[in-house]
Amino acid sequence: MSDDDRNRRQHDRHDVAADIEIFHKGYAIEFPTKDISLSGMGVVSLGVDHLKIGDKVLVVLAQDTEVVAEVVAIRKETLHLRFTPESMDDVKYYLEVKVADEGVKTP
Repeated sequence: MSDDDRNRRQHDRHDVAADIEIFHKGYAIEFPTKDISLSGMGVVSLGVDHLKIGDKVLVVLAQDTEVVAEVVAIRKETLHLRFTPESMDDVKYYLEVKVADEGVKTP
């Protein structure tokens, strides 16, 4: 599989400025978002070193929106998460509300 195939987007990314919380093994850390799509998101990593690829985490997108995700990539300044299929309805709702409220555009 080429890098282009791996990096191909299944869903449009949205630039959403928000602070989200990620819970993992008793830790709760707030992260600023970079972008979000129906299938995953990128967040500024803030130098976090206790997460690793494959870890399952709980992501609090808003007070009433919690979703499960898996860490799929860790880069120098970015942590990449993939939402579970069961979380997609909640992510879709979050995007519809957030995009409608802030007029967020797809890059």
